[in-house]
Amino acid sequence: MKLQGVELTKEVLAAHLEWPGIRSAAKEEIDAGIDKAIQYGFHAVYCTHTFWQRYMADRLKGTGILVAAPFDHPYGMADPKAKTAMAKAAYENGVRTCDLMPSLGAIELRDYKKLVESYKCVADVFEEGEVKGFCDCTGDPDIMNMCIDAIIEAGCTHVKSYDAKGVGIPMNRIQAVLQRLEGTGVKLKASGCGKFWSTAVVVGALNAGAEYSSMSNAPQIVDELPIFEALYSSVFA
Repeated sequence: MKLQGVELTKEVLAAHLEWPGIRSAAKEEIDAGIDKAIQYGFHAVYCTHTFWQRYMADRLKGTGILVAAPFDHPYGMADPKAKTAMAKAAYENGVRTCDLMPSLGAIELRDYKKLVESYKCVADVFEEGEVKGFCDCTGDPDIMNMCIDAIIEAGCTHVKSYDAKGVGIPMNRIQAVLQRLEGTGVKLKASGCGKFWSTAVVVGALNAGAEYSSMSNAPQIVDELPIFEALYSSVFA
């Protein structure tokens, strides 16, 4: 069984996953989360508390695991200047991948220029690494496409599929995002209500063209790979 042309193993699958599992501000829980991220070899691990960004970056140095940070999620209310300041501080702390919430006001008013600005104010800060613009993939498809176009124009590296309704993103929306990104150089981080995602759905999204995926149950997704292989090996061979 293969994943994006490579033989699928637990290690290969984990390297295509981001884990937003460290949410505590307690050092012992942060250390335990870092140890787990290293154990699995995830692509990236979230740092939701800015105080610990530098600490996590130092501990993960040399592992190949990126420190990820969210900006302006879930409210999408921050001024672009405030987002820029947050991005600069995070970048200096060693954060090299971020999830960026756009201006929800700009979306509500269909103000495309302001929408681009709400992504670009962070994309311009990250000289290297990843800037993933949130894009709600469960609502109006015209708004979804407007956000995708703004993410591309702003210079972000990825679209982050987002589930604003908490019901899970249909696979046909993942396919629609990938089709709109075709030929742009912008990639997809497939996510969205990950607690509902199974190993089969994640492998399907990755083989459809997503660069990697993100979900809170990433360790379980990896641990259940042998079950998935036993059930679907003839389909995904």
